Amino acid sequence: MFAIVCDSWGPPSSLQLREVPGPVPGAGQLRVRTRVAAVNFPDALMVAGKYQMRPEFPFSPGGELSGEVVATGDDVSGFAVGDKVACIVPFGAYAQEVLVDATNALKLPADTDDATLELAGSFLLTYGTSYHALKDRAQARAGETLLVLGAGGGVGLAAVELGKRLGLRVIAAGSSDANKLFNRGLPCALRQYSSKLSNSRRTPNCRVCTSTSPAVRHNLADASSAEAQVLGGS
Repeated sequence: MFAIVCDSWGPPSSLQLREVPGPVPGAGQLRVRTRVAAVNFPDALMVAGKYQMRPEFPFSPGGELSGEVVATGDDVSGFAVGDKVACIVPFGAYAQEVLVDATNALKLPADTDDATLELAGSFLLTYGTSYHALKDRAQARAGETLLVLGAGGGVGLAAVELGKRLGLRVIAAGSSDANKLFNRGLPCALRQYSSKLSNSRRTPNCRVCTSTSPAVRHNLADASSAEAQVLGGS
């Protein structure tokens, strides 16, 4: 099989596509044929040697995937060959086949179509991270205000959507201008809550919005009202 392999710390461009032996599942493990392996920020940190986990060389990066079970190890229950799954792994998802601890696999409905299976490959880390932050760490309650920084990214978009579903007043902030922010997907998270998106002046008395430094200019989207407004810094 083929895998993306990291031989030394460096940028993603230093990774190599290489033929490697197929994995053999041990006790409690699944061998999954990869349909989609998501690309997340921790993957870039890991291959650069800047993540809290530093695997031994060579290794394949990638922390989440979706696919189909092609083999099971001993002591595995609840999974069978042919099951469609979404999984989290410490690393190794950038390969045609991946070993996954059964406890880190989520079995998907048998009628899951190809498009949904592909979406599932980038769901667990972004939504799981945001849900853990909001519910477990912040213990957010309906009616509170949530400011999401970096709302144009995967975890940020998930936080906006989950925040609204949890009954929070959500303010989404991004470092790009309004059009770029919304073109990157923020409307998908807001559309079900807002009927109109419009431009507005900067927010008075806001240290972010009134800053003259381009490095800290932000556009804010107030998703709590019927008409979401983009509050753009100049």
